[in-house]
Amino acid sequence: MRRTLIEFHGANCTWCLNNTLAHLRSHDSVLSARVRAGTGCIEVDHDAGDLDELLAGVHADLRGWQKADNGERVMIDLEVHEASRCAFRPPEGAA
Repeated sequence: MRRTLIEFHGANCTWCLNNTLAHLRSHDSVLSARVRAGTGCIEVDHDAGDLDELLAGVHADLRGWQKADNGERVMIDLEVHEASRCAFRPPEGAA
């Protein structure tokens, strides 16, 4: 078994995050998957050989909202990668 921290930033789509967790948990190789609140990380306990597949799935599922130049809210892709640790990150725009 291996514990992996998957870091992401800007995930402000609750449905997308819940869907991502559901997809991770549906993998036979995943023992558990949970969000670490306030850190922008998902903690996954899984079999050692499937990390690339798990990262690709998170990248495909997880999205954020952003205001476009015309004022509309649009979905955006997020940067997703393995992390060695997760630290608290205040929300964008927080003072």
